[in-house]
Amino acid sequence: EMATNQMEALASLTEAKAMKFPNLNHIRGIRIAAGSPMEIYASIRMIRIAREAMRRAGRPGMPIKSLLTTATSAATTLAASGPQFGLRPTDGWLAVILPELSVDFEALNKVAFLLNWGANIGATSASTMGGYCGGPEGTAIVSTANVLAGLLVLKSNYQLGVPTGFKHGVQSSRAVLWVISSACQAVSRNIPVPVNWISYMAAGVNTRMYFHEAAATILCCVTSGCAGLGTPHPAKGVKVDGATPLEARFGIDMGKAACKLSRTRASEIVIKLLERYESRIPTAPEGDRYQDCYDVRTGRPGDAYCKLYGDVKEELAAMGVPLV
Repeated sequence: EMATNQMEALASLTEAKAMKFPNLNHIRGIRIAAGSPMEIYASIRMIRIAREAMRRAGRPGMPIKSLLTTATSAATTLAASGPQFGLRPTDGWLAVILPELSVDFEALNKVAFLLNWGANIGATSASTMGGYCGGPEGTAIVSTANVLAGLLVLKSNYQLGVPTGFKHGVQSSRAVLWVISSACQAVSRNIPVPVNWISYMAAGVNTRMYFHEAAATILCCVTSGCAGLGTPHPAKGVKVDGATPLEARFGIDMGKAACKLSRTRASEIVIKLLERYESRIPTAPEGDRYQDCYDVRTGRPGDAYCKLYGDVKEELAAMGVPLV
């Protein structure tokens, strides 16, 4: 019920062009284990939930961008791709480039099937600053090289880039924001392929820190030429029920505002935002769950979360973000 309500609210955002739906953690009390029959069942079930939610929102044909996040294996992707379950080759099918610049048979098996199906392949990669890439400069170079690998090896039509800091596993730190900005500018200027730079925040839902992190990340991505914008994930994307549609609403509002700023002006605002949250990244608040700040039956946000959202927008407007 919560998954259906969340996805209906997401599909109702008229500015949203595609959906990446959340993973199922368990079904009927049974946890979903990678490589098990439950993985196949959960992936098929997730598609049906998403399509029903889109139908309720009046957008039954809305594209699904990141297939299949509940599926970890090529076998599950093949099993869930049957048209009777609601997917199409024109949806976005992900294949992974592993850190660093490595591709395994699981990814190649997916691609072998998807290419023969004429499917829309998206390559995704997550270079790690502090690992084999070294510091920010090396991570920016490898993040850019991943785009070339996606085109040459996985034959992708679009890509998702997720440069990550090894220490905290988020994109909102000062160094990783520089990596994202540099790689994004390099790709947007020189490589004719749409790349979305995906981000994970340290703080969770219903916290002011989350909005500060998300604002900084979006400002860097948009003003650096990002081809598309996804919702920054709260609580590193690992908290069960730890996301709501209001973060997507914020992402849309911030993305539209960032389009009106130069990189120089955006950089000034990002530095101010870093002063507010950077020191708190190691101890970031994990935030609430969906059911703590939304009405599960109606799918509407609570008054307290709406107030925080409004307060943050006023704060950012005072800093120079042209939010209306």
